[in-house]
Amino acid sequence: GNALISLINDILDISMLEANQLNLIKSDFYLDSLLREIFSCFQLANQKHIDFLLDMPDEMMSLKMHSDVHRVRQVINNFLSNSFKFTSSGFIRLGCYIQNNQVIVYVADSGI
Repeated sequence: GNALISLINDILDISMLEANQLNLIKSDFYLDSLLREIFSCFQLANQKHIDFLLDMPDEMMSLKMHSDVHRVRQVINNFLSNSFKFTSSGFIRLGCYIQNNQVIVYVADSGI
């Protein structure tokens, strides 16, 4: 039921985004705290015993971001959900780094 509700909400968000009607609620948050929170939730749900890793360099500690934390969490959760869905063995890595003054958040996996 929760997965279906989440899918419907994602579809509604995409429709609102395409219609330029998606309102972003920006606030300050710490990226490392957000990634650790997401990592902890998925680590607890990892029933496949896949190596799930968090790759966060020291320079990312206490990096304050200004964005819509709900939307950032939503995107990362969707990428991780897909990784767990399509990875039967091996690894999934959630990480971030800075390149050319931009923060890069990524999900990498050994799945198909």
